[in-house]
Amino acid sequence: MMARHHFRPGELAQWLEKIARQEAATQVPPDAIEALILLRCLTRAADGTLSITEKGKLALHMEAAKQQGV
Repeated sequence: MMARHHFRPGELAQWLEKIARQEAATQVPPDAIEALILLRCLTRAADGTLSITEKGKLALHMEAAKQQGV
């Protein structure tokens, strides 16, 4: 069984935002990437590049609205 990482509230959203901004994806912890793939917010292409899914885009939109107090 794989060990589970316990993420702080909002932590995965922060990593997803960094990936969306293409801010040094190599700095994103592998367990965060795997969690976002498991949650279907990201997909990984055969060449290893990460793409944000529609669900991931929705998550980013919802997090932005939450931060703005909407």
